Amino acid sequence: MSTKYRCPENPDHKNFLATAKVTQEWLCDDSGEYVRTVTECVDVLHSPEDLKFVCRECGCDAEEYEELDWSGWSIGDQGTLILMGKDGNLVAQIDEQTKEPGNRIFDAFVSGKERRKANSFNSLPEAIAWCESTDAE
Repeated sequence: MSTKYRCPENPDHKNFLATAKVTQEWLCDDSGEYVRTVTECVDVLHSPEDLKFVCRECGCDAEEYEELDWSGWSIGDQGTLILMGKDGNLVAQIDEQTKEPGNRIFDAFVSGKERRKANSFNSLPEAIAWCESTDAE
């Protein structure tokens, strides 16, 4: 999983602003007065985890979430798709519920503080898309 950010007001907003603290190299005269910036960024004074992200389009505080890493999917009992986290805990699960021939339904679960369930997906891609967009907190 990787950390991503999203706008809680509009999922189509994909650009965020963050204020970074950096050091610059300046050219100064013999009185110590600033003349011009020589190097825009010599060093960053904090880690990315310290940044606050704000939606560039509407100004609201961005929400942090974990993007699922689909390379970790495995096939469980009876065709169940299972995604385990690096800590060994269940992250997401999709179960196929075949009601009758030709009528496939997929139940999707995302684990977190609360277990969420979505029923009646008509295709596996729809169930996976829901898992990707559902916050696991």
